[in-house]
Amino acid sequence: MLSPAASPVAKALDPAPTAAHAGAAAGTRPRHAWVDVARGLVVTMVVVMHVGIYHYLPMTQGEGANAFWTGVNSVLQVLRMPSLLILSGWLAGSRIRAGLGDPRTRRSIAANAYLYVLWLALYTVIAVALGATTMAQAPAPSTFLGQLLTPYSTLWFLAALAWYTLALAALRRAPAAAVLAGLFALGWVSTVVWPVEYGLWANIPHMAIFFGIGVYARPAIEAIGRRPVVTLVAGVGVATLAGEIARSLTASDLPAYPATVAQSLAGVAAVFGAASLLTRYAERATRPLAWVGRRTLAIYVGHYPVIMLLSTVSAGALYDVDRAVLADGLGAWLYPILATGMIVLVGVVARELAGRLRLGWLFQMPQRTPLARPLRAALTRPLRAALARPLRMPLARPLRTLVPAR
Repeated sequence: MLSPAASPVAKALDPAPTAAHAGAAAGTRPRHAWVDVARGLVVTMVVVMHVGIYHYLPMTQGEGANAFWTGVNSVLQVLRMPSLLILSGWLAGSRIRAGLGDPRTRRSIAANAYLYVLWLALYTVIAVALGATTMAQAPAPSTFLGQLLTPYSTLWFLAALAWYTLALAALRRAPAAAVLAGLFALGWVSTVVWPVEYGLWANIPHMAIFFGIGVYARPAIEAIGRRPVVTLVAGVGVATLAGEIARSLTASDLPAYPATVAQSLAGVAAVFGAASLLTRYAERATRPLAWVGRRTLAIYVGHYPVIMLLSTVSAGALYDVDRAVLADGLGAWLYPILATGMIVLVGVVARELAGRLRLGWLFQMPQRTPLARPLRAALTRPLRAALARPLRMPLARPLRTLVPAR
């Protein structure tokens, strides 16, 4: 029997019951029912944007629908990953506050690393099988080893969670304001030194501030549920204003990072406010989104292989249906929505089948298998060994206590 190790990925994308479910079970009013709706919204944004970037927009250049969905993607660009990172930091906060001396924290780091390496290998195999290794952000055998440290694929988010958890857990005793200031400075400098054109790995330093805000701003995030209308209206207004300022600064060749961060934070607040408002006044209508929000890990890791398939297939029923929809006037406008719905369904079905076929290790690091202990040891041994060496400096003793010997 596989016993999965909890990780920030599992909690953020495929979480255990939240306070919302616990409250419902106890017969009290749920406090955070909107969180699952927000997860569903955010992962849907990720899929819609990637369908557009990697498949739809390259095939519909110059059409009216192309311009519309290009505009939609420009909005999603500001919202989707900051929202997902803030949710992830919020849900990983207890492990980060426990520090690297807590076995749960070390298991979380190892589990995130496991998921990243596993799915990077699967992406590579799928890309080779489909002949899609030249597709944007598709991994190839020649880049596999390099991507273990510098992700170029859409899986960079999984690697980021491992690095963020490691760094912030090590800094757990530092003042929150100092850590957030450091993350903001890191993001600002890195956007200048390593623009995203260098590769998607550059998003890791660029967006670290959002994960940190999720860790340290828990009360503010929870307060959204109490004032959803104010949060939504204020978020939209501030995001619009900050976006205009960011565009003006960029046009003048001036640093726009602070305005961009403000725009994203306001946009995230608007997304969370909308999720809370919908949950409060249209609970039944949001059930499908909440259902998706509790099953989104498989959607996140599985959406890009489906996009690779759609982009490379050149014959057969899938090709015929895909191109027929694109050739239809209305279909060309609705295609990203239809493709996203299909990809979400594939991800959910894949997750359910994995559980029935004893393939749960595709989505959670197994604890009790012959390979689990050696794998965890290999992932944590270098850190433990480095911190266990005698250091001739005042910090030696506290450093050695971060990762205690078994």
